[in-house]
Amino acid sequence: MEKVLCRVCGKEIEDWGVLVAKGATPPKLCEPCRRQIREYRAKMIVKHEPIRVVEAKLGPRLVRNLRPEGKCENFAPQIYPQCFKYSIGGRGFGPWGGARFEKKYIIYTYIEPQPEAPVLVRLMRKQEAEGCLRWFYLVFEPPVSEEPPNLWLELWFTRVWKWTLKGFGRQFKRYYPINVPHETLLTGGSRANSGRFGNHWELILCEELPEEVVIEEEI
Repeated sequence: MEKVLCRVCGKEIEDWGVLVAKGATPPKLCEPCRRQIREYRAKMIVKHEPIRVVEAKLGPRLVRNLRPEGKCENFAPQIYPQCFKYSIGGRGFGPWGGARFEKKYIIYTYIEPQPEAPVLVRLMRKQEAEGCLRWFYLVFEPPVSEEPPNLWLELWFTRVWKWTLKGFGRQFKRYYPINVPHETLLTGGSRANSGRFGNHWELILCEELPEEVVIEEEI
């Protein structure tokens, strides 16, 4: 592989291949220069506000598809003993997920995610104070009510497809309708660069979990 040089010092970016293989944006600076510039980078002033707050049980598909995102700083150690960091969406997420994706959302949870675990769900918006940039993220906390919640928070893949260029082999386009009343909180999807395979998903609130019904469409 041809050497990639740092734009600041001109030295080889030794970790370029490792970062790209993990799905990161190809770096333009070497690791020492990245650290030096990061120290002087101005912090963006942002505000956080809740969009939706509700108690719900974690659906099994949501828990199964959560992606660990490494260590998470615990901002309330006097209240919660630990904090976990996960994500939904992103590169290669879900069945037949590809390199391109629509959305990725971070989840900060003060309980260990388990199927049917009751949680207080906070859908949060992070807004740039003097600009138009904004992000959404989720926070899971222990529930406040003593009664078990009557809602589910579930992840549902509503469409999955895959086809071949030559028109034969294993190819399909499948829809999985959400066949219960629900409220959609977040959506996303992931697909190959060529568009030949991919998926679409929704994060929903519902009183009962959907049944899996498959609708096949000819390609």
